[in-house]
Amino acid sequence: MPDPVALAAHSPLQRIKFDRWMFDHGLDNIACAELLGAHPMSVGRWRKPYDDPARRIPHADMIHKITLISAGQVQPEDWYRACGVRYVPVSPSEAPAALGVGRP
Repeated sequence: MPDPVALAAHSPLQRIKFDRWMFDHGLDNIACAELLGAHPMSVGRWRKPYDDPARRIPHADMIHKITLISAGQVQPEDWYRACGVRYVPVSPSEAPAALGVGRP
């Protein structure tokens, strides 16, 4: 019988999709960090539950790399969905307008 504590720790309501993807592929922080060229501590912070104050969101280039390595199973919007923030990709030239910078 599966351990209920382990199942709760990986509940889709509590954990982010990146953490679930790592769990499904048998990756720990060190193995995933090696795949991504990141520090294991960073990976550990990225996979924390949405409501954990120590949770961090990777930079855009790392989010892109994670999307590629996960074959699209982890998408950019997955990092923001539970926060109530909508991810809208823009090119660098569109960023000022998207942020409302430079408007009178």
